Amino acid sequence: FGSSTRGMFATGYGDTPGSTGHNIIDYITIASIGNAIDFGDATEAAFNGDGCSSSTRGVFNLGYIGGAPTYNNTLDYVEIATVGNAKDFGDLSGIGGWNTSTSSPTRGLFGGFYPRNDGVLDRITIASKGNAVEFGNLFTHYGQSACSNSVRGMFAGGTNYPSPGYSISIQSVIMASDGNAVDFGESYNGAQMYAGRGVSSQTRGCITGGSNATAPNTVDEVTTIQYLDFDSGGKATAFGDMSIPRRNHRGVSDSHGGLGGY
Repeated sequence: FGSSTRGMFATGYGDTPGSTGHNIIDYITIASIGNAIDFGDATEAAFNGDGCSSSTRGVFNLGYIGGAPTYNNTLDYVEIATVGNAKDFGDLSGIGGWNTSTSSPTRGLFGGFYPRNDGVLDRITIASKGNAVEFGNLFTHYGQSACSNSVRGMFAGGTNYPSPGYSISIQSVIMASDGNAVDFGESYNGAQMYAGRGVSSQTRGCITGGSNATAPNTVDEVTTIQYLDFDSGGKATAFGDMSIPRRNHRGVSDSHGGLGGY
C-alpha cells in the first residue's frame, strides 16, 4: 500500500525454507531510487496478507501466522507519513489469507480468502478503526489481482478451487455501494490469471505477472503486464513485461484509487 509519496511493504515470507514469516514493515520514497528503509513492526510475524490505503493511513491483514501456524482475521494499521509500529485496527469477517485488496479514499476492500473459498469481499472504513463487514461476493474464490481508481475496484482472474483451472475474467465493483461483483472484461489474449498483482492510476489498472496455467492448476509463471481502462472495460491490452516471471509478488503506486484525484 502507499501514499502519493511513500510505498509500504509489510510482513512476508522469510528467506529460509519453512519460514514462519516476519513482522517487518519497510518503506520507500517512490520518486527516488534506493533501498527500502525500516518503518516499524507489525503486531505479529505473518505472510500472505495484503494491504490498502487512503492518503494517510495504510491497513493490512496478516494472513497466515507462521509461528502458530494458523490463518487469522487480524487487521493492522499504520500512519504512512510517520514511522513506528503497527496497531490493531480490527478483524475481518472471517479467517483467511492469499487475498487481495484495494481502496477508495474512504473504503478499503479485502477479498478472495483461502481457506474460506467463498469469494467473500469485506469492507472497512479506513479512517475509523473497527471490524470489517461483508460488502458482497466475487465470482472467483481466491487468487485474484486487484486495483482501483477512486470509484471502481477491479479484480482479475483467480480460481474456484477445488474446481480446477484459473479464470480469464475481470470483475468489478463500485466501492461506494455494497453488492456482488459484475463482469467487466477479460484478460489479454484470453490468458488464465492467478496470483498476479495489480497497480493503478486514476484512469488505468495494470495486472502484473502471475500464473497462466497451461493445464489445470499447474504453475506457469509469466512476465506479462496487461492493462484495462476503468471507464471502459472490455478486453485487456498488452502493456509490456516484467524483468522476470513472478507470482505472489506485491506492488504500489503513487496515484491509486485510495488517494482521490492525484
